Amino acid sequence: MQTWYNGGFRNAPSWYHNNAQPLQLLTRISYTAATIAFLVAVIGRLLTWRPDYTDSVQVGTLLAIITALGYLAFHTLVWETEPRYGQVVVPLLWLVLAGIPAQKRVSQSNWVLPSVSLVLSFSVIVGWIGMLAQQHPQTTVIAAQRSQLSEQYQARPLALPPRASMSQEVELRGNANYFSVQVYPQSTVSVILENTDTQTQYRFKYAGPVYRLKQQLIPGHYRIVVSNITRESQVVDVVSTYHYYLADQPLILNGQKHATYSLIYTVMETH
Repeated sequence: MQTWYNGGFRNAPSWYHNNAQPLQLLTRISYTAATIAFLVAVIGRLLTWRPDYTDSVQVGTLLAIITALGYLAFHTLVWETEPRYGQVVVPLLWLVLAGIPAQKRVSQSNWVLPSVSLVLSFSVIVGWIGMLAQQHPQTTVIAAQRSQLSEQYQARPLALPPRASMSQEVELRGNANYFSVQVYPQSTVSVILENTDTQTQYRFKYAGPVYRLKQQLIPGHYRIVVSNITRESQVVDVVSTYHYYLADQPLILNGQKHATYSLIYTVMETH
């Protein structure tokens, strides 16, 4: 939940933010362990498999293996290697695991000892994860809306006339100390964050492609206000769709609400 490729809206509930550190670590470790166990099971089946070319199921399984190997070779040798590309191979490996006949095993009558060992191991792992999460906290995304065409191409800019402003409300359900709003490069605007509960205002500082605020923020309701204080039009990164709601709250531009418009922002708790 904390990383993404081309963005999206996220605003997790408060109970998640209160337990975000151990949940992130538990998710990462469990996914890694499940992936390793899955790959070991597939490799074990492949080592003992002797394909029967008269069986259509096994011929299809062999085709899935060749496709997976060709896909991995293409991205390794020709294109690029990214974790997200590996997800495409998972359905093919499931077909391979289902298509290769399993070896017959002798059933065990004593199931108590393995069950107790599994419960004890799981308890130890959970306790270790909780301790490790407290000692090495990670950055947590509190709220974000980063939908755009692609990060390297930037979002489509929206011209903000002189003395005009736009605003959007954001709800924070956890403590944060970092807030950024993406603005088109070389644009000069004023970005202010207002706590609508306490009327406290914070001014962002220019930091290249974003305006950044490093301030301890408590959970509550906030409003982002982007104003053009110059005499010329300034462009701001705004994402718009025809029917898709990008965030909980609409973008207000010159007093008009645009439900399918949104600023690009990120709120985090860094350590």
